[in-house]
Amino acid sequence: MSQLSEDTRTRVIERDYGRCSGRFLGGECSAILDVHHIVPRREGGTDDDDNLLTVCHSHHPMLEAVRRAILSRRPRWKTCGFHHRTPEARRQCEERLNRGVAA
Repeated sequence: MSQLSEDTRTRVIERDYGRCSGRFLGGECSAILDVHHIVPRREGGTDDDDNLLTVCHSHHPMLEAVRRAILSRRPRWKTCGFHHRTPEARRQCEERLNRGVAA
């Protein structure tokens, strides 16, 4: 798997004003900043800016744990792992995935 380009990493950190997006989780932020994939590559996520967040080294594993916990609470609803250009396209794709699954 390829690494995130330095240009992309720099652009995302600048977009987020060099601040951790996981501050709401509580605890102290570390000085080391990571760029987090909202939808991981292994699940079809992309390196597009709208799929990336700046998260400090301390909050990165916490944010991933929250994401997994949320997804585990929705066992009957399948989410699409692919990037869609619009929210409407994602909604339509997930509706097709879930026909007959959701009660």
